[in-house]
Amino acid sequence: MTEGLRRSLHFVPGGNEKMLAKALGLPADGLIYDLEDSVPADRKVRTRAQVRAWLEGRDPGGRERWVRMNPLVSGFGRGDLEETLPGRPHGYVVPKPRRAADVREVAQHLDRLEEHHGIPSWPRRARGSPRSRGASKISARRWACRGRATRADATWTSRATPG
Repeated sequence: MTEGLRRSLHFVPGGNEKMLAKALGLPADGLIYDLEDSVPADRKVRTRAQVRAWLEGRDPGGRERWVRMNPLVSGFGRGDLEETLPGRPHGYVVPKPRRAADVREVAQHLDRLEEHHGIPSWPRRARGSPRSRGASKISARRWACRGRATRADATWTSRATPG
């Protein structure tokens, strides 16, 4: 993928090996491993390990790798982050935030996890200058269906991914 140019992202059900493998042959610039809507509640916990294995052990062919986590209020969100962050995805899709504080909470939890796992946080501190409270690693998106906005999602980006 060309640095900075992202034309398409393909959502892939995190718990479906056949679809995960098939996604590697698609012409998308990035893959979003979905832990939320495409995974039944009784399989969410074990699907995290499957997604982490894909992050750590499968060559995405130069594509970005993202994880669509579960909302924090679902009770699954924190575990999604804790299990998949060591696989160093390019970022996370935070679905259905109720307010800005939800997104900040995700960013703060990711900051702690990055520190715990020895992953440099992004943006890297230049000559000891403080970071702007996590705001620069978050971007908001509105996903639309048939021209009509249906929900807001937020994304978190890490530059600490393998190159």
